Amino acid sequence: MRERVKWIDTARFLGIVSIYIGHIGSTAGLVYPYVFQYHVPLFFFISGCMSVYDKERNMGKFLLKKVKRLLLPMWVFAVLSVVISIIQAGSGESLMDNLLLIAKGCVRNSFLAGSLWFLSCLFVTEVIFKLLSLLMNRWIVLAAAAVMHIISTVLMNPSPVLVPRWWYNVDSMFYYILYYAIGSVVYPSIEKLFLLNSRRKKALFWILAFLTAGVAADTFLGKNTLLAALQRFPYVSSFAPMMVALILIWFNLVVAKLLEHIKWMRRIGQETLYLCGNEYLIAILFPTILGVFGLSLSFSTPLTTYCYVLTVQLLAVNFLIPAEKQIIASVMGKSAYEKF
Repeated sequence: MRERVKWIDTARFLGIVSIYIGHIGSTAGLVYPYVFQYHVPLFFFISGCMSVYDKERNMGKFLLKKVKRLLLPMWVFAVLSVVISIIQAGSGESLMDNLLLIAKGCVRNSFLAGSLWFLSCLFVTEVIFKLLSLLMNRWIVLAAAAVMHIISTVLMNPSPVLVPRWWYNVDSMFYYILYYAIGSVVYPSIEKLFLLNSRRKKALFWILAFLTAGVAADTFLGKNTLLAALQRFPYVSSFAPMMVALILIWFNLVVAKLLEHIKWMRRIGQETLYLCGNEYLIAILFPTILGVFGLSLSFSTPLTTYCYVLTVQLLAVNFLIPAEKQIIASVMGKSAYEKF
């Protein structure tokens, strides 16, 4: 087993916090529109980074591994979400509709557990990327991913990002595979830079940190100066949101590198798959538990939103997820949860 990359786990933490905040709504203040500029692309980028460690050449074995690693959890969490919704509503009227949506791969913006689309989309992305990588070199694959991104943003109508409709989120894959491909190509260089084992690397690290921090601050404040400037150029405008997203992704990676020694952040980052799958459950379970003690949940300020997100994620990784892993281990075998 390879050693975990600390700053990657911390970057996952930053990403999953952004996802949860984005799903809560505008009570998060300026952070709410800000995270939508990069949070999903960040996860595809990180997944692309980690693809360099996968040396599997047999497509059949790779496919089976990804079914176990991504689709099986998606199906389990999706069925669990439907069961919870039926219990909560006291009615199973929508059971068949929801089961059909699960069979379609939890198409984005259509299934009640909103985060699960990512797992099926990532599955399709990784399979397509692996297939392309076995047939051609990484630069041609990168070019192919760029073409797919252009098809998604220019030729597909309506935009798959706004109105997805293809099974297993194949249309969204066309949009996000470019982030995955870029992550795969640039990760070795990032890894070398983040060693910070020379003055030159440290200088470059801090120069890029300050430059991207400026763009991040401008975007956070809602000015979007760079995005507006890029969109003025006809041949660049299609890639303008992606270019801003990549800058914000880099800023997150820099922050992750600076915070990589904080263990509780890494712990949350290591459980992003479970946190993704459990988001719907947490959204129902946590307020219910508070209600038992006569308490109610409300987000009146951005600070309460951030505190809530960190609290539920810490509780999940320390209590809910270990319990789930215990159940999986008892039902499917001791090592099953490691593949889940």
